[in-house]
Amino acid sequence: MSCCQFIFSSTLGSYREARSHCFVLDVMNARLRILRSEAATTLLTSLNRFDCRFFSRTKSPCVRWRANKASEVETFNDTDVELQSAAQIESKQKKKKIRLDVLCHEQYPQYSRKILQSWILQGKVVVDKKVINKAGHQVCSTAKVVLNAEENKYVCRAGHKLEKALQQFNINLTGKVALDSGQSTGGFSDCLLQHGIEKVYGVDVGYGQLAEKIRQDPRVVVIERCNLRYLRPEDLPSQVDIACLDLSFISVLKVMPAVVSVLKPIDGVELVVLIKPQFEAGHSQVGIGGVVRDPKVHEAVIEKVVSGIEGMGFGCKGWCESPIRGEKSGNIEFLAYFTRDAPTPVVALS
Repeated sequence: MSCCQFIFSSTLGSYREARSHCFVLDVMNARLRILRSEAATTLLTSLNRFDCRFFSRTKSPCVRWRANKASEVETFNDTDVELQSAAQIESKQKKKKIRLDVLCHEQYPQYSRKILQSWILQGKVVVDKKVINKAGHQVCSTAKVVLNAEENKYVCRAGHKLEKALQQFNINLTGKVALDSGQSTGGFSDCLLQHGIEKVYGVDVGYGQLAEKIRQDPRVVVIERCNLRYLRPEDLPSQVDIACLDLSFISVLKVMPAVVSVLKPIDGVELVVLIKPQFEAGHSQVGIGGVVRDPKVHEAVIEKVVSGIEGMGFGCKGWCESPIRGEKSGNIEFLAYFTRDAPTPVVALS
């Protein structure tokens, strides 16, 4: 070799080049590795002059050994490597940290991540006997999580909104088939199921948000990654008796043609719409943070949505304010109820 010269006594045995950066030496049937950079500056004439400091245990592709004493050479075998690797992997797993809300969802998959985040903020989550109220707090992946919270009636806040409409307008769901437009976590679907619906087709443009409880219910057909604007009748196993809309970042009027196409072509079909002013009003009418505070804008938005849906053959039986405001913006929202054979009432704030 041009880079260095090795002179071995009969005790050392032989060597061979293993990789571009090291040599493998067979010393008394014990395979050792030495860096090329170290070997290039060292003249090895006998085992006694062999500098064992060149052997070190590192994460490099070649495993190198460091002897406890200069006069002793440690040997190495595959079994030791396997045991050491397993111990290192186990140690890394114990030290691995993840977000608290992610860990909670792993240990309690029956709850949605939004509900778990809400409980964390309320101080109802205990991690290793310590209360943590930040959802993004990094915790050990093996930590034990305890929930000190009562289970909500619905998988998310939206269920309470739809419940208000069912009670306000005396809507009977028994034996009916429903379309949940903008299913998300599944609050509307959960409410429909608890009020006697026979089947729910849940459509959402996103995916992976639906609570496991709803996803596993045999009465629910989940249709994810589907833009409601382009929904066709053949996309559903059957037409529906009632459609419930909870949409964001789009006007409900833009999706109504698709919704009407999947409703049964008979009188009496129903429609429940959650009207969100921030997505219906003009850009100049929406304040800082996407909040609409002007009551006149609220009235204009309601009238716009009602008249638009009436133009498609429906009549508005009434509307009311949602019992819960928007989660992030705090916007006032409204619930409107339509049927295909209903007379049109005078729209007024209530």
